[in-house]
Amino acid sequence: MTYGYWLTRARVHLGEVEEQLAGTAVTLPELLSAASNRSAVYRQLARHAEMLIDPPVHRGRPRYVFEQRYRLAALRHHLRTVANDAGVSDRLAAPTPTTDAVRSLAAAADCLGVAGDILASHIEPFPHTPEGVAIRAGGGVVPASIELARVAFDAIAADLALTEWLEVRTDSLGAIGEPVAAAIRRTTTGRLPAVLGDVLTIVHKGPSLLHDLPAVPAINRPGTAVSTAREAGAAVLAVRTWLHQHPQELRAVHLRLGTQLGLAATLLACRSDTDLEPAARRWRKAAQIASQLEGTRPDDDGLVAARRLNAALQWTRAALDNDDQGRVEALTGQLPLLAAALVTGTARAIERGDLFVPGATLERAPTGVVRVTRRWLRATKADPPIVDLREALIALAASPDDDRLSKSRVRSAFRGRSRPTNPPPGAPQPSLPPDIHHRGR
Repeated sequence: MTYGYWLTRARVHLGEVEEQLAGTAVTLPELLSAASNRSAVYRQLARHAEMLIDPPVHRGRPRYVFEQRYRLAALRHHLRTVANDAGVSDRLAAPTPTTDAVRSLAAAADCLGVAGDILASHIEPFPHTPEGVAIRAGGGVVPASIELARVAFDAIAADLALTEWLEVRTDSLGAIGEPVAAAIRRTTTGRLPAVLGDVLTIVHKGPSLLHDLPAVPAINRPGTAVSTAREAGAAVLAVRTWLHQHPQELRAVHLRLGTQLGLAATLLACRSDTDLEPAARRWRKAAQIASQLEGTRPDDDGLVAARRLNAALQWTRAALDNDDQGRVEALTGQLPLLAAALVTGTARAIERGDLFVPGATLERAPTGVVRVTRRWLRATKADPPIVDLREALIALAASPDDDRLSKSRVRSAFRGRSRPTNPPPGAPQPSLPPDIHHRGR
């Protein structure tokens, strides 16, 4: 399940609230329960905005870029303001939800919470995955913020439904219920709808990169057998993420298995895309050099990472032997970042003295016979095999946009993502009355 999937599920639940409220009796317990769960929805929306959106800083950017960032910063500010205002219900005892509408609000908050956890796994408390670095560089932030504004519009539509629901009650809600009802009304008549409208006018032609963003995978999760290209890609995703987070744990076995997997996967992909032949030659060169290196034995998670690479390698070789020409983009899309992780890890392994290159010495026996004895020498960055290996891996990890560092990071982290920014099929569209957009201006 991805970040975009859970946002879509939240929109579905919010879209059900209006219909579910019809015919439901207005009682104080139900009001408190509904208010408590809508407060959770806005807290989660504010949490997403705070993780995604940085305060606008001009720094020589074009005017339209600064204005775009200003609109997003306004979204972040007003979502936090509404979340704080909605929190008035959090100080009251909210009973367990008993109606479908309240359950839908609770489910929407839960879905947003899961999506927020996925995002946080990449960028909190600091970017610790390639995707997290790309997000902090701005990759996917604008379309993700636009999608977040759509979810917030659905939350406001639910608030409008709650407001109409409360109007059918003729007697007073009392000292407890009236402040909660007033907070709901302030959301629909305040500045937030206008701010959301401004965000939705942003024109962004790029793909919605964060829609397919998965949670950071665990290297040692159970059930790691590989029987499809998708499972092989998931194995490589877990390993390259782990290596990115722990480059000091790379050993020679990871270099051997990683380069052999890169070669096998690229050869498999070459059957349907001959443009990958230069990449196959580089992977072959890297695999030949890595096969000549030795190193210390990995420990704990390092052994698990080696097993997962080996499982993906065995599946890929079997697919090659069977002349399989199926789609392997799920696997090949992970190879550039795997190469980048191997580059960084190789440098760390050399610094620790955990990589060895073959050497030779001449030994003269007492009988006068001269023998060539092979021995292993600690690798240095200047050793020809290491220089050639790094050059091949750096070329494999390079992005077409390396002239611009931030764009290069984004392209590398989200390579192969081309999902449009429009909402997924079946997702509800924002459908507020025209006058709601202008209230509070």
